[in-house]
Amino acid sequence: MDNFKNMQIYKNIRKFRKEKGMSQEELAHKVGYSGKSMVSKVEKGEVNLSDYMINKFAFALDVYVHELRGDSDEHWQYLEKMYETDNDAQLSDLDLFLKESPEYYDLFIECKKIKKENIQQVIAILKTFE
Repeated sequence: MDNFKNMQIYKNIRKFRKEKGMSQEELAHKVGYSGKSMVSKVEKGEVNLSDYMINKFAFALDVYVHELRGDSDEHWQYLEKMYETDNDAQLSDLDLFLKESPEYYDLFIECKKIKKENIQQVIAILKTFE
């Protein structure tokens, strides 16, 4: 990930923490840090976050990973296109699942890149992990 994207993540962690009225201490506890000093370092861009920790911050802040990254908000467009439905209840359930399971969000987004003719092959590969 390039430095600009990293800095955007750090700024957004601070922004969302403040919007939620959360202290650095509270956020530290939610992501598994022992104290607020690590969150302070993260917000200043002094810590290189792994994808795992970015997911933990997103979950703790109740936002999507793409929101932390500052990516455009195409989330609903992906859902609607992939499921070709205007059923808000179905989309809402899927949206909730992806928010509660941020590790699946990235997988979901990557799935949209699979060519239609390769879907069955990918399903077969995934079934080997059951």
